[in-house]
Amino acid sequence: MRPTPVQQRLTGTVVGLLAVGALAGCGGASDSELPAQAPAPAAVEETPGEAPAVSGDFRTGPVPSSAPRFDESELPPEPADSASPGEQIEYELLTETITFAQAADPSATAECPETGATAQESITCTVTYQGLEVPWNVDINGGEYVFSFEAAAESKPISRDVAEDALRWYAEAEAVLCDMEEFALVTPGGDTGVTCQAQGSGGVETFAMETGTYGTFSFTSS
Repeated sequence: MRPTPVQQRLTGTVVGLLAVGALAGCGGASDSELPAQAPAPAAVEETPGEAPAVSGDFRTGPVPSSAPRFDESELPPEPADSASPGEQIEYELLTETITFAQAADPSATAECPETGATAQESITCTVTYQGLEVPWNVDINGGEYVFSFEAAAESKPISRDVAEDALRWYAEAEAVLCDMEEFALVTPGGDTGVTCQAQGSGGVETFAMETGTYGTFSFTSS
């Protein structure tokens, strides 16, 4: 059984330094590094976009050659240079939410109260992802030309398909099952409350599933 992948980031919040009226840069999600992983098993690599087949109570699919990793090319395009401060913040929160879930949602939206970001203030924004509402608390340190902000969300979405692929890779098992809806909100960096099972040559093994601060998964045999 492979070691659980770990991703490391500098902080647990989204941090941004932006120009008023122009997108100058951001402190949102960056490429995370996975540690060296064990050699891939002799299994057919999953075809992107291929939905796993259902076999009894278990969902079956190929064992991936690596732990799931989100393709950031699927993120929505950056806002124009003329974007307002609110639009810039909305984009950062939207992309951070999607990156955590590791699954694109073209219909996802982000809404923040109107702000000029010229003074210190706190606002609450909402990202809607796959029908789930994700509130973000945003602290703005405003200025005449540039502003910075820090944002945090108590819960973020995860995808059952991504979680089950992570379990396939971890347990080296094609047939798995996680007891959750297709998408669910969880507390980052803790127990999800989701129980998963993997069916291998030695029988069925049960796991408790946890998420890392940035959307990675870990599994503990129970």
